Amino acid sequence: MNKQLLFTDETEEYVVKAEDGSGRLSIRFRTAKDDVKRVEYVKKGEEPRRMLRVSSDEYFDYYCCNNFSTCNLV
Repeated sequence: MNKQLLFTDETEEYVVKAEDGSGRLSIRFRTAKDDVKRVEYVKKGEEPRRMLRVSSDEYFDYYCCNNFSTCNLV
C-alpha cells in the first residue's frame, strides 16, 4: 500500500453536502489505483463504515461513504 498517496481533506472535493438542504454529507477518499482492497471510515465509538469505490482515473481510485449528518464529523 502506497501510504503517501492516501488522501482526503475538508474541501468541497472530498466533503460534499447534500443538495436537498438536509445537512447530510458524503465523504470521499483517494488511493493509488488498484492499491487497496477496501477503505473504511472509522470513528471512535462507532462501527467502521465501508467506503465504496465510485470512480477511477489513470492514477487514482476514489471512494465514497454517504449519509453522514454534519454533527457526526465534529
